Amino acid sequence: LARRAPAAAVDAAMRFSSTPEEPAPAPATAAEKALAFVQNMTAADAARYATYAAGGAAVYVVSSGVLSTISGLMHLPPTTVAKYGFYGGFFVAAGAAVAMRAAYQAIHIRPEFVYRAALAMVQRSGLVTQKLGGSVQPTKAGGGLRCYNLDGGNFFPGGALGVEWKPPRVVMLFAVEGAKYDGIVLLECLKGLNGALTFTFLGVDVCNTAEDRLIVHGSDERMTEKADQLRSLIDFKKDHTHD
Repeated sequence: LARRAPAAAVDAAMRFSSTPEEPAPAPATAAEKALAFVQNMTAADAARYATYAAGGAAVYVVSSGVLSTISGLMHLPPTTVAKYGFYGGFFVAAGAAVAMRAAYQAIHIRPEFVYRAALAMVQRSGLVTQKLGGSVQPTKAGGGLRCYNLDGGNFFPGGALGVEWKPPRVVMLFAVEGAKYDGIVLLECLKGLNGALTFTFLGVDVCNTAEDRLIVHGSDERMTEKADQLRSLIDFKKDHTHD
């Protein structure tokens, strides 16, 4: 009895203590969990979840459309299916042909188009018409001198990725004549993927005693470098061509 008395006193003291024992917290509701999740979400998390939601919606829309289309086609008569199949094949083939032609034109440059554009620029130049005299026209003697070199239009080693695209390019030389002097037109032209022609330089070497050089477009340094290369190519072909 003496040993049980202190234990009973301790239990009574705990029951009548001024600081009652705290009850266990109630579990959070679904709304509270959702609110805590939103409050702790970062901008990166929001962007990622938005991407997931957009992707899921897109998959749902596409799959629903495909299933609806298949369901509709299954109920069509064979003649209707054959007719729409023919129309679809025709338009796909026409689109593929147009795309192939556009791709071919984007990676090839036509020298005759460049020649016409360059000749028009030379004829509009007041500096050239004043120096050569009168109306500037292509040289007719001997059929006219015209020489060009084509390159580019492909991928080549270089650049940050190890390969780089070089647009189609033509370096050209042709002869013109005026009332006073003849001239040699030299040019370099690039073609963009949109089909536009861009002249990096265009100039005229006047066939006079002073051998004047007229810059119609671009820089003299670029023209001198390419002109010397083109003349070297002409001399090489001339020396290695036999009748």
